[in-house]
Amino acid sequence: MMKNISQHVLLIAISLCSIYALRTIPLAAQETSESLQLPEVVITGTDQSKIQRDIPGIPASQTTVSFIDSAKRDDSDKLVAEGKLLAFVHPEKAEKAYIEALKHDPGNCEAYLRLADVLRTQGREETAARVYEQAVNISTNTDDTLEAHYQLGILYESRLNDVAQAITHYRAYLDAGGDDTRVAVWLKTLERREQQPSEQMTAP
Repeated sequence: MMKNISQHVLLIAISLCSIYALRTIPLAAQETSESLQLPEVVITGTDQSKIQRDIPGIPASQTTVSFIDSAKRDDSDKLVAEGKLLAFVHPEKAEKAYIEALKHDPGNCEAYLRLADVLRTQGREETAARVYEQAVNISTNTDDTLEAHYQLGILYESRLNDVAQAITHYRAYLDAGGDDTRVAVWLKTLERREQQPSEQMTAP
């Protein structure tokens, strides 16, 4: 009698374990599926080590930026807003605010754009260009992309004297749908300037 009861209890225990295992498998699969759907921001094309060297404290670049929760994103946006208020009077403090914003959310494109603005006003044009380029790389917003290309074109033309890069970014601005008609004029002027040396070389 006791043997039969023990066998019955054992069978019940095995059945319960099997049911639990079957119920947890779909949950695990669901978690894996959801993790694959987390948004990613791909960062490519910019030598982040140079940015880190020039701007101590800026977060290291990763192949992908993992999901940022809403609280961190909100904190990042607040720091960007704080930086904007400081930018004209205390650019060094604004720079720190933007760097802190990027620590909270490395995918905050506006933080990169405003940081580059501050660096440019401080005369750190080469570093500003790299930061603008980083904004291009992580941008998921057309307006941010347009602004970055626009600023890069002006910076390369007027401050860094790199006509080829200026042409590249003016073209990218127009190709992305930029509607500032002056850019097309600037682009044509630079393209003519680039053609003149070759025309002089081939002239009889």
